[in-house]
Amino acid sequence: MMSFDLNRSIGMRFFFHIRDSYGAILDEEGLDLADVDAALLEAMDGAREIVANRLRSGELIEDERIEICDEAGRLLATVPLKAALTIH
Repeated sequence: MMSFDLNRSIGMRFFFHIRDSYGAILDEEGLDLADVDAALLEAMDGAREIVANRLRSGELIEDERIEICDEAGRLLATVPLKAALTIH
């Protein structure tokens, strides 16, 4: 189970790294968002965009994921790209 320091999660900068079994593309800029929930929504939007581009180009979606980290580099959450294929 993931825990958060709720006092620090208000108005934080979040970083969205794209990682697979071969390595990572690191987000060096990040985004200022209200909280972890907003960061999760942003990551899911990003995952949908990546998946759509991959499907259009005929590429596979394998083990890639978006890792949400705080300014200290702590991993807060992970969003698998395959989650963007789920219809709610």
